[in-house]
Amino acid sequence: MPLVVDKRRTLYRTSDYATVAVLTRLFKPMADRLNAVDVLNLDYLRTIARAHDLAYTTDPHAAFQMFAYDLIEAADVGDQNEILAQLLIRMTLGHSKETNREVLKYLAQKCHTDIRLIMEFAKQEGILV
Repeated sequence: MPLVVDKRRTLYRTSDYATVAVLTRLFKPMADRLNAVDVLNLDYLRTIARAHDLAYTTDPHAAFQMFAYDLIEAADVGDQNEILAQLLIRMTLGHSKETNREVLKYLAQKCHTDIRLIMEFAKQEGILV
C-alpha cells in the first residue's frame, strides 16, 4: 500500500485511489491551478443545464444535464472545482491511462471544450492521464 502525507504532515497508508487523488491536490498552490471555469465552456453548459430534484439517474443525457446545472449553480469556484474533480475521479477510477484519455476525450466533446484543458485539470487532481 502506498504511503501518502497530507498538508498537515499526517501519514496515511492507503490503497484507495480517490483518497490519493484528493490528498495530491493539497500540495499544489491555488494560484497555479486550473479551475473548472477555465476548463469548461460555461456558456454551453448554461444552455443544457436542467434543474432537478434527483440524486441519481441512469439516463446519461439527464445525468449530464444535472451535472451542468450543479456546476452552474455552485456557490463558488472551489465548489465548481470539487464537482468537476469528483466527476473525473468517478469516470476514471480503476481504469488504464489509455481508457482514461478516451473518457476525457468523450467529456471534452460533451462539454464543447478543449481536451488538453480537461487533461491538465485531471492531472492536477491526481488522475492518471
